[in-house]
Amino acid sequence: MREIRPMYTPPARRVNFIFVPPEDDAGAWNFRMDDFTQRLQNGFPGAWLQDEGRTGPRGAETFAFEIELDPGEWIEGLVTSPFENIASVTVEKATTREGACFAAWLRDIYVPTPDLVQFTTEFALGNGIDGQWPLPADGDADALAEVLQAHIDEVEELLGEEG
Repeated sequence: MREIRPMYTPPARRVNFIFVPPEDDAGAWNFRMDDFTQRLQNGFPGAWLQDEGRTGPRGAETFAFEIELDPGEWIEGLVTSPFENIASVTVEKATTREGACFAAWLRDIYVPTPDLVQFTTEFALGNGIDGQWPLPADGDADALAEVLQAHIDEVEELLGEEG
């Protein structure tokens, strides 16, 4: 009898997803670090948060975090607020599913209306591909994961790479 082996599935690409307000309205989230960190702790019990102080050339207020999405599945991130009411949130070394789970929380729990989240990746920016992609105003984490993956696929295509 022939042995049946499972097909090899390459590991998912891990990228840094950067979530931002719309380019034409940087203050749309009306961001406040204390409010954001409180909601993060409420949404992800056991969240680890660390004030990184003021970093960068403009002295941006910065917080690092680590949250548990599912039992035993943790992701890290960084919140940067260079000006009052303005921020970006980076989820570090995440799969599209992990990025989508966080994006759904950000869109549905933190931002004032669901059409105010855009994103890019360090993968795109590091390869000279500027611009932001809109996060859909509805859809569950699986639907958002498809959007994040489409972004990665588009960047790979522009670079002539294969996943």
